[in-house]
Amino acid sequence: MLNSIFVALSGLQAHERALGVVSNNVSNMNTPGFRGSTVTFADVFIGTGPNGSLGGQQSIGGGVDGSRTQVDVRAGDQQATGRGLDLALSADGFFVLQDESGATRFTRNGNFDFDDDGELALLGLKAKVMARTATGQLVPISLKDLRASAAKPTTKVTLDGIISSGDGNGEVILESVSVFDKAGVQHTLRIVFTRQGGTPPPGVSVRWKMTVSEGPTEVGTADVDFFGNDVVAGTSPLQVTLALKDTEPTSIAFDFEEVDGGPFGTESSLQVKEQDGFGAGIIATRTFDAKGVLKITYTNGQSVDGAKLALARIADQDALVQLGDSLLEYRGEQAVEVGEADDSLQVLSQVLEGSNVSLTREFGRLILVQRGYQASSQVMSTASEMMQELLSLRDRR
Repeated sequence: MLNSIFVALSGLQAHERALGVVSNNVSNMNTPGFRGSTVTFADVFIGTGPNGSLGGQQSIGGGVDGSRTQVDVRAGDQQATGRGLDLALSADGFFVLQDESGATRFTRNGNFDFDDDGELALLGLKAKVMARTATGQLVPISLKDLRASAAKPTTKVTLDGIISSGDGNGEVILESVSVFDKAGVQHTLRIVFTRQGGTPPPGVSVRWKMTVSEGPTEVGTADVDFFGNDVVAGTSPLQVTLALKDTEPTSIAFDFEEVDGGPFGTESSLQVKEQDGFGAGIIATRTFDAKGVLKITYTNGQSVDGAKLALARIADQDALVQLGDSLLEYRGEQAVEVGEADDSLQVLSQVLEGSNVSLTREFGRLILVQRGYQASSQVMSTASEMMQELLSLRDRR
C-alpha cells in the first residue's frame, strides 16, 4: 500500500511538471523564436525477475518518470515588422550566436541590433551573432570600418544631350552643377558655353568656350571643339583646373563623348548626366539580403557590403536543449553543419518568426494533464484510506 502512495506521488509530480511546461509554453506564445516543449512520460518498473508460469512478470510498476522534456522544433508563424535587422529563415536552420562565455548557441529568434561596440547581437542580450570567415572561423558581425562613408572629390563630370545655340545668342547655360572637393564640401557651379565666331561653313569645326563660375567668381575656362555631331578627338575628356572656394585648385575632367553638336538653330538639350564625387556620409539603413549579406547604405547615397551570416543545419534536433532567451544548446553526437545561406535556406529581412506555440494544442494538453493529476490524486487518496483502515483494524485487535 505504501508503494501505491509513492507510485501515485510520482504521477502527481510528473503531471505537475507537465503543467509547468504547458504554462511556460502559453506564457511565451508571443516570444520571437520561442520553441515549445513537451514532457516525455516514461513508465518505471521495479525489479527484472523472470516470467511466472502463467506468463506474468515478477517486476512491479514503480510509477512514471516525467523528468525529461523535448523541444518542439516546428517553425512558428512569420510576421512582417518593417525593421531591417529583424530576420527570419525560410527553411529549417538556425542563426549561430556566441554567448558571453564564448560558447556557441543557436536560435530562430532574429530580433537583432548592433550594440555599443558595433557588434550585432540578440536584442537586449550580449549574445553575438556570428559570421564565418573564408577559413571557416566564426567571428562576430561588426560595423568596424563601416560606420561612415568617406568623401570622394569629383574627378569627372559626364554630359549628354545636344549642344546648340538654338536661341541664336550663341550661349548654352548649365545652372546648379554640383561638384565636391577633397574634403567632401559641395560646390555649386554655373557653366556657360559660348560659341566662338559666326555660323561655320560645312566641313569646319565649331569651338565652344566653357566658362565655369562659382557664385559671382569665375573659377576656370577651357575650349571644346565639335565637328558635325561629334566632339573633336583629343578635346574630350576636357581637363579643367578650377579654383573652387576655400580649397586648393581642383582638376576635373569634363566628358563630352555622349554630347551631339547640333546644327545651328537646333534647340539645345545639354545637361549633366553624372559626376563621380560625393560628400561624407553616415549610416542610413542596415539590413541583410536573402544570402545573409549585411547591406549598408549611407546618407551620401553610397552603399557597401558587410559580413555574411553564419547559419547552422542540425540533423539531430532532439538533442537541442533550451537555455532561455530563445537560445538553444546542442548536446548531440552528430556534427553541426555551419555554413551560409543558399537557395534552400534564405534569410528573410524585416520579418520575425514568432513562437511555435499553438493554444489549441496546449489547451488540449492542459486537459490531459489535469485529468492525469486528478487521477493520481484519487489513487493517493484511496491508498491513504486503505492504510487508515488497516491501522484501524490493528487498533481493534
